[in-house]
Amino acid sequence: MIMRRLKIAIVGYDAYPIPSIKGGAVEELMTVLLNQNEKNPEFDFTVFTIEDEGLAPLLKNYNYTKIVQISRRGFLNVILFLYKILRRITFFRLPYRSLYMVRINKQLRNNHYDVVFFATNNYQVAQIDSKIKSHILYGVYSDYLKSDSYGINYIKKRLDSFVAIKYIGQRLKEELGEDTKVYELEGCCDIERKSLEERNVIRKKIRTKHGIDEKDIVVLYCGRLSPEKGPLQLIQAIQKVDNCKLILVGGSNFSKNEKNKYVCQLHEEASKYNDKFIFTGYIPNHTDMIEYMYASDIGVVPSVCNEAGSTALVEFRVAGVPTIISRMGGMPNYAGKETLIVENDDNYVTNLANAIKEFVEDDQLRKECTRANFDDLSYLSRDLYFERFKEMILSIVN
Repeated sequence: MIMRRLKIAIVGYDAYPIPSIKGGAVEELMTVLLNQNEKNPEFDFTVFTIEDEGLAPLLKNYNYTKIVQISRRGFLNVILFLYKILRRITFFRLPYRSLYMVRINKQLRNNHYDVVFFATNNYQVAQIDSKIKSHILYGVYSDYLKSDSYGINYIKKRLDSFVAIKYIGQRLKEELGEDTKVYELEGCCDIERKSLEERNVIRKKIRTKHGIDEKDIVVLYCGRLSPEKGPLQLIQAIQKVDNCKLILVGGSNFSKNEKNKYVCQLHEEASKYNDKFIFTGYIPNHTDMIEYMYASDIGVVPSVCNEAGSTALVEFRVAGVPTIISRMGGMPNYAGKETLIVENDDNYVTNLANAIKEFVEDDQLRKECTRANFDDLSYLSRDLYFERFKEMILSIVN
């Protein structure tokens, strides 16, 4: 039994704010924790996040969370700039230091927290002050940590535990040794689905907006327009399929819509068949993004990297959209009964095209998948995620 609310510090990544106002799957997940805690207060949260003027309107929403915005400004920047030069001169023998973590370490020393949860990367975790007495957890949400990653030996010694879904937990043990401490914590998603009538109204609205006829088969991509996510291969695959259009929802990197070299390559490839492709850019409102799922007929997650588990895949399933995924990382663990899984081999583009054709040409199959895709998703509810998080914190503290 909790006699007092435990004090939990969350350290976010130094590029995207928490609560989530500029995207980011990890930032969205942390925001779920804060919002669930407001409904049923179990913890006193303190969030250390990068300074952003967009956070100001949200502060009034939280009675049990303190948002500490870390500024990039100040004289300390000059000292750290000189330190970076010294690191280069010494061939990086000196440890990495960031203004962000210097300021957070000071606050962690001055204010005792029962648990500090890092929702960031190894460069930040490796800087944590050895004098801090809190329990330390490090949430790992993608397959990037290796035995030679920066600061990994110190991190392993310093942590109470890594925190990850099953697939990433297995990968951590493979990379860092079987003695690696990992607490398995399943993620969550909004599993509320609108009624069929509401979905049809939204479907018509989005299709009218983009000049899409109801008889057109719409394939949807939702995610960052970056190489590891596979949008180029998807564009190339769609070129091989008749009677369909592809909508790409997303920017170059979460909240950015800049046309970098890769995004320009996507537009150039799509220009070969202009009438088949629609780029929406980054859509800041998550609800608006979900509306595109209701307007689509097929959802594709074409990642060519080891995805931990795709939020887009689960959201497609909630929306009742037949899905196609690559057999990469932990994604097959989140596939629906009728999700088509494509082998990512030398014929990947052709494999994708064939899977899309299968759905495009078989109306009955699409209908069957629409019914199947909503099965067995209650375990990913936000309520259960908060309960699992609470169980983890109590097991660590006790």
